[in-house]
Amino acid sequence: MEATVETFDIKDRDPPPVPFRLQSSVFEDGQKSKQNEVIEPVDCVGSDGPPVPLMMTVDATITEKCCKLDATERAEAEQSAISTLRPTPPANAIYHTQDHDLRNQHVVGQVIDNFLSPPIIQGTSNLSRSDLNMMSDSVSHEGLQEEEEMENGILIPEAVPVRAIAPVENPNVGVAQLVEPDHRSLSIRNKIEKNVLQRNVTFDEIEATDSRVLSLNCITDKDQAKLLETDTNLFQRYILVLLAFDFSNPGWLSFSNECNWVGVECNIHGHVVKLESIGEDLDGTMPPEIAKLQYLQMLSLIDNSLYRTLPSEIFDMKYVSEIHLDKNNFTSTLPSRIGNLKELTVLSLQWNEFTGPLPSELGYLNKLTYLDLKSNFFSSTLPSELSNLKELTDLLLSVNEFTGTFQSELRNLNKLVHLRLNRNQFSGTLPTEIGNMSNLMHLVLWNDKFEGTLPSELGNLSTLQTLDLDSNDFTGTLPSELGNLANLTILFLYDNQFSGTFPSELGNLKKMSALIASQNQFTGTLPTEIGNWKEVYFIRFNENQFTGTLPTELGGLYMLEELYVFTNQFSSTIPSELQNLTILKA
Repeated sequence: MEATVETFDIKDRDPPPVPFRLQSSVFEDGQKSKQNEVIEPVDCVGSDGPPVPLMMTVDATITEKCCKLDATERAEAEQSAISTLRPTPPANAIYHTQDHDLRNQHVVGQVIDNFLSPPIIQGTSNLSRSDLNMMSDSVSHEGLQEEEEMENGILIPEAVPVRAIAPVENPNVGVAQLVEPDHRSLSIRNKIEKNVLQRNVTFDEIEATDSRVLSLNCITDKDQAKLLETDTNLFQRYILVLLAFDFSNPGWLSFSNECNWVGVECNIHGHVVKLESIGEDLDGTMPPEIAKLQYLQMLSLIDNSLYRTLPSEIFDMKYVSEIHLDKNNFTSTLPSRIGNLKELTVLSLQWNEFTGPLPSELGYLNKLTYLDLKSNFFSSTLPSELSNLKELTDLLLSVNEFTGTFQSELRNLNKLVHLRLNRNQFSGTLPTEIGNMSNLMHLVLWNDKFEGTLPSELGNLSTLQTLDLDSNDFTGTLPSELGNLANLTILFLYDNQFSGTFPSELGNLKKMSALIASQNQFTGTLPTEIGNWKEVYFIRFNENQFTGTLPTELGGLYMLEELYVFTNQFSSTIPSELQNLTILKA
């Protein structure tokens, strides 16, 4: 029977010491980690013949075909398997190398370790162990030094793809022959080229060391799944391998079904619907081919080191509902094609390096509920089309370079719960329509350039918990209607130009936990009603023009830790009741 040997480049077959390890997750005593499988040499039976030493992964689908060995037999099998991997090559052997430079790179090696199948020998019924060892001798081998290779007259071309190695008709002659790419490989190549590759490129136009070519070689030559061009998961498996190359981290890869890979989630039909990798040190660029994961609903690659521009193709993924790319190094502007994501409910791009104005097409995302663009370099005014985002609950735009006023478009977003515009260059006054944002719980506007008096309509925001107006140019008196904010816990007024007396109505805010009113121009005495703030833990009235004495009611604020009242005109008498504040810091 003619035997067929499917193998890797010999550089992928250098045997590590037993126990074999995928990464550093297998300990010296042979224990196995939860995330990686130990590759062990075992004796498996061919179709009719004697036991054959193969490098196999301990997996139910494979070991059910293998013999059950006792300890002595296993030790012998291990030693035999290792010896077949480092033979003395026969004089008439033919050698080939594949992607010589890339094979020395960590990423490629890890893909080989984590994902690609071990060499499998088929049709062994008529071959003896010595025949098999001779076949092992015949595959390409990198262990010889360059001087020895030249002495033997062996030419080693670079970047020659190794598809399959087959013995000659006489099994006793240890000469291997390079087999041309088979029909399966060509069919897969053509189908991926036509349906997955983006931007009108072909494999013939791509360098052999390009990740798209390397990924193709993995799928056609080395993947134990042995997919055909008719397999429905061919495209998504290729794309996930491509992401492993481009992200320089093949941690989620294995020879199992891709729906079982770490960070990958599929629906009942086997289509990838979720791709998640948080804090996994991904480092690289996002390939446009990711857009061909056409059933993807959630893309979450938070806290990695991905960089350069986002491929505009990802904004054509019609089923995507959540995109989380926080804490990376993506650059450039958001493309207008973002308006194509009709199902998008969450877009979170905080802590990147995006620039430029927001595209008006954001207004087409009428299902969007959460928009987080914090800590980028976005600029210009907000597009008026944001008023179309009627379902928006969270609008987080802080730490950018936005300009303009608190536009009427924002006033119409009545479902907003969390609005953060801090650390931009917004200016102008707050409109009276802000009182219509009846669901607002957090209004954070610190370190902008807002000015003028506060509208009394702020008192209509009955659900408001946080009002942060620090470091602006607000003037005038505080509206007494702020006393209606029964759920308010945080009130920050630091570094403005507020004046007049501090309203006694604010004593009604019984849930108050933190008040900062320092560096303003408040006058008069502190109202005794602040003694109702039983949950407050710090109060700062410093650097104003308050007069009189501190109210004795402060002595009943038993949770108070900080009380700053310096740089005012209070009398020198300190109420003895303050001695009751046992946790107050000196």
